[in-house]
Amino acid sequence: MKTLLVPGWMKSVSFYKNFEGLDVWKKDFILADHRSVECVVAHSMGAAYALVEESIGNESTFYVLVNPVTTKISFVSWLWRWIKFAFAGGIRIDPSMSPKNIFSAARKAIKISGHDLDSIVAKMPKENIVIVRGNRDRYFCDEGVVRSARKSGLEVVEVDGLGHEWDEKFENVISELVSR
Repeated sequence: MKTLLVPGWMKSVSFYKNFEGLDVWKKDFILADHRSVECVVAHSMGAAYALVEESIGNESTFYVLVNPVTTKISFVSWLWRWIKFAFAGGIRIDPSMSPKNIFSAARKAIKISGHDLDSIVAKMPKENIVIVRGNRDRYFCDEGVVRSARKSGLEVVEVDGLGHEWDEKFENVISELVSR
């Protein structure tokens, strides 16, 4: 299955090692047409980006959203959670992401936060969306997000012992989901 990764905020595809994808947070990134992709794996704010951008995926694309940001959150609220997450020591810096990308990435995040992701997801086939969550994510994909997702009929797979930041254990879960 042709899979495309959309990384979390201020992360590059190379940070995830075993995926091909889109460096959407880089200043010079230009989005091409990726509507024919069979599977989208998207992490954190990258999940919101993947859902909002109409040139990524189509109605039959399978979406694996790893620790997606909460669907009803303002940019200011997201930024405040990100700061708390950073001070708690949760962030691993991506050495391939230059600080010069931060303003461009922030503008993209602000634009994305203005969309109603719940209504976007409501229009998608439920069998084509799975949320993968580290059960220790207390900052973005928390218990409230999980309750809301399950109430909406979405499948949620929880990975024990992981938080919000990317971990190789997510790759095993994603492999299983994509191959079924």
